[in-house]
Amino acid sequence: MRLLHLIFRHPELKLIALGLAVLLWFHVATNQAYDISVNYSLHYVNLPDSLVIAAPPPVRALVRMHGTGKTLLRLLLQERRWPIDLSRAVAGPVTVRLHPEFVPRYGMAGLEVVELAGPADLPLLLDSLGQRTVPIIAAAVIQTIPGFVRVGSPILTPDSVRLTGPRAALMGIDRVRTRSMTYDNVKQTQRLALDLVRPPGYEVTMDPRQTYIYQKVEPYVRREITSLSVQIVSATDESSRAVPDRVTVELGGPQSAMASVTPESVSVRLAVAPDDTVGARLPLAVRVHPPLEVLKITPDSVTLLGP
Repeated sequence: MRLLHLIFRHPELKLIALGLAVLLWFHVATNQAYDISVNYSLHYVNLPDSLVIAAPPPVRALVRMHGTGKTLLRLLLQERRWPIDLSRAVAGPVTVRLHPEFVPRYGMAGLEVVELAGPADLPLLLDSLGQRTVPIIAAAVIQTIPGFVRVGSPILTPDSVRLTGPRAALMGIDRVRTRSMTYDNVKQTQRLALDLVRPPGYEVTMDPRQTYIYQKVEPYVRREITSLSVQIVSATDESSRAVPDRVTVELGGPQSAMASVTPESVSVRLAVAPDDTVGARLPLAVRVHPPLEVLKITPDSVTLLGP
């Protein structure tokens, strides 16, 4: 019990003594000289406006540094950025050589470069900065519920995108696609935002990065038009007759298109070939403006009669 009492007696003094011991050790340790390897991030600056880096460049350099522990600790706490000047660069393959004397030291006295551990040479590919406008291709699928139908083709706004980047990379890009999206159970007109897929190529950018797709959707309706006369188209005998000479046609299509249909806008034809004989049963053809479609013809064939 007496031993425990001595150990825990005056704990605040013991903690102070321990702290002073640690500080003394840290002071002695950081006054010694060390060699350590330090990473620098490479930042390419002063590139002429007419040029662009056309391939991924080296982004880090490993440098072996010598200095006291205190100096090296301050260096490690820095955001170590090594600016690489490209103000004299020209288009094409370029090699930039790193020199130890240009390693940033941030004004720290006694900090020495032992060696460049790598890389010593920076291979770069530079190209002329170009622009190109290419169309946008929609990769969106809009599925309506039964009883509704898409009207017309989808409209993209904008329908093209401006690309900026290395001229050689732009020459290989002839379109930009939207991200693939599927929209199910649609029953009304849609205007949807679609993100564009970034085109291939290093440092290729696009403007804008998004487009809007507009797709008109309407109810699908049916309508019967009765007593439509059969028009005979014959290359040999204009006096032929059809029995019956009037039919009923059932149409289907978008509501707005169906509203404008009149009997005069629907054409029922009987095409008579030279080898068709009197009394033959021949099929009928119905012409109607898209997006309407013919669902049924009653009857769907007629008998060919002579004059």
